[in-house]
Amino acid sequence: MPTSPCTYLIDTCAASTILSEAELRADWHDRLTQGLVAMCPVILLEMLTSARNPSDRISLQEDLDTLFVPVFSADFADETALDFQEEITNHTWQRSPRAIDMLCAANAALFGLQTLSLDADFVRISEATGLSNTRIHCATDPLAQPRFWESTTPRTFLGEVA
Repeated sequence: MPTSPCTYLIDTCAASTILSEAELRADWHDRLTQGLVAMCPVILLEMLTSARNPSDRISLQEDLDTLFVPVFSADFADETALDFQEEITNHTWQRSPRAIDMLCAANAALFGLQTLSLDADFVRISEATGLSNTRIHCATDPLAQPRFWESTTPRTFLGEVA
């Protein structure tokens, strides 16, 4: 069975930012062109909600298909997302991440990928489950250097170590 070079499963915020920020897209160009960044159907659905009309949807779909490797939803993603939510609840945080984020994280775990995110919800998922996450940080000041940087939590999911 052929293996995929994919490393990351991207979330909606990170995908939107890569599409809209030329500097970030340039930073990630090599990883994108090497097929290291995948997108699952739940994130694709969320991305396509921004389409204003049929031609805009077609254009957005083409951009997404060019930048990100499409992956199917993994078997048992729903059950894994529920397990992740239970782990987060066990940490007694006040709010659980959105269902879409939980499904994205579950797919990443089941495919052996790390999540690629912009928001702290994926850090929370990572802390509760051990799933590796690379977070893109964005400086609030557009003139800040560097404007974008990343940090990665270590992979400890299912007993693995980075």
